[in-house]
Amino acid sequence: MNEDIFKDIKLFIQTHYILDENKKFNTWYQEGKYHMKKENKLIKKLSKFLINKYGDFYTCFNLKKMIKLYLLYPMGLPDEIKILPWELILILIEIFDEDKRDFYVLLCNRKKLNSKTLSKYLSYDIYEKFIYTIDTYYNNDDFAKLDFDKIIDEVIYLQERII
Repeated sequence: MNEDIFKDIKLFIQTHYILDENKKFNTWYQEGKYHMKKENKLIKKLSKFLINKYGDFYTCFNLKKMIKLYLLYPMGLPDEIKILPWELILILIEIFDEDKRDFYVLLCNRKKLNSKTLSKYLSYDIYEKFIYTIDTYYNNDDFAKLDFDKIIDEVIYLQERII
C-alpha cells in the first residue's frame, strides 16, 4: 500500500473514530452490533474520502476485505501475497485454514494462476488431494526433497482427466 494512502487512512481513523475511555481504539469485529454500526459508518466515510483522493478502488467492499486481510496477517503481509493481484487475494482470504491458504498462495505464485483457475482448483480440492498424495505415495521424512511442481501437475492432471 502506498505510504501516503496509509498515512491518510491512519489520520482519518484517528480523527473520525470514537476513542474509548482508555484512549485506545476499539478492536474492530470484536465489540458487537453497536460498534459494527459505527464501523460501517466509518468505512463508508473512509471509502468516500479515499475514492475522492485516490480513485474508485477504495470501495466499502474492498476496505472491508482489507480489514479482513489485516486480521489474517496482523504482523504484515508476507511477500508471497504482496505480489498477487487483488482478485486472487479476495479469493484467498476466504480460506479459513492457514496451511491450506498458504498452499494456494504458493500455487498461485508458482503456476501464475488467475482467479478463474484458482476457483476451479479450489472446487477440485487440490490441497486435500495433494496432502493425500504425499501421505500415500511419498515418505513424509523426505518432505523437503519433494518436487512440489511435479506432484501438483500430477494431481491436477488426474483431476482434470476425471472431469
